[in-house]
Amino acid sequence: MISTGFTETGNVVFDLSKQLVKQGEQVSILVPHEPKLKTFEVIKGVRVHRFRYFFPSSLERVVGIQPIISNIKKSFLAKIQLPCFFISFFLASFNEIRKAEAVHCHWIPSALAAMLPAKILQKKIILTLHGDDIRKFPKFFQKLALNNADFITSGHDDLIEEAKKLSPNKNIQTIRNMMNFDALDKTNSTNGLKKELGIGKEKIVLFVGRMVEMKDPATLAKAIPLVLKKRKDVKFIFVGQGELTEEVKQILKENKTQSNAVLAGRRLDVERFLEIADCFIAVSPTQNVFSVTVLEAMHKGVPCILTKAGDTERFFSDKENALLIEIRNEKQLSETILKLLENREQCSKLAKNGRILLKKLGFEKEQILNQTMALYKQVSK
Repeated sequence: MISTGFTETGNVVFDLSKQLVKQGEQVSILVPHEPKLKTFEVIKGVRVHRFRYFFPSSLERVVGIQPIISNIKKSFLAKIQLPCFFISFFLASFNEIRKAEAVHCHWIPSALAAMLPAKILQKKIILTLHGDDIRKFPKFFQKLALNNADFITSGHDDLIEEAKKLSPNKNIQTIRNMMNFDALDKTNSTNGLKKELGIGKEKIVLFVGRMVEMKDPATLAKAIPLVLKKRKDVKFIFVGQGELTEEVKQILKENKTQSNAVLAGRRLDVERFLEIADCFIAVSPTQNVFSVTVLEAMHKGVPCILTKAGDTERFFSDKENALLIEIRNEKQLSETILKLLENREQCSKLAKNGRILLKKLGFEKEQILNQTMALYKQVSK
């Protein structure tokens, strides 16, 4: 595996790698180094290699919480580090590809770094598209990566369609993203987490995701006082961090709603938060298909409120498997939250139909594994 990012939770690359290890495969992940992290470690059987690209490493800025494109736009250090980043990525990729039977690149920058080493070493490349890479990366680099990949996959139907437009003669197929099924399928005690967060018998509204414009946590923050006007027994939890964290804090302060909100930051135990949630909020102004956090919430049976962003209405049906609202509309969001919290029957219906939808769309562990293993066999021939 070659990727531009790696975390132990909410990361489809790591979730897939863990399942492949359980199937008896030897899996290594090559990712850029980040400050304070080890250059090599084995996590749950997966060998994680992190290459350094700047010294001192504490100043590495190309990769972080935000997507690479965002980091480059906002950080002068990231801009000047970019040449070193790709040279280091190329050299590290060469070493890893040399030892691999199958080369699986996640996100376009990984494929750009790996394509020349793969050609030299006569290895085939699988490129998996995830979102920001093909939505924000310059078209020239998109086409370069796609045209030099041997197989292209994505768990997102809109990205599959875009890839077919950019590279119509390639082998392109849909393989859904792996979720952390092992953690999601466990039943967790909720008392410890509620005590940690200072929550009693309140209803819980949950947001999980990067605190960035693409996820729009500010709209949920603005909806909180509107909900509290009608009922006081509601807590709002934000799990994640990012550039909008301070803005959300300011909104909460201005509306004097800090006591009803918890900013939990980045967590490795998202499944525990899903266990205590009464409803899940995904208010992206651009796309909810197929957000890993939405899929995980549905898998856990948490009723979801989603914005009608991107292809959301194409796959999710209002009042059947989710409640759909307009983007950046805190008034409608607050009204929808209140209606959902007051309607147990609708909660049960959404939870049941959400699981049915996941199965229909192919978000099952065995199916994802079978498709992936079949592709690896093709690549290693």
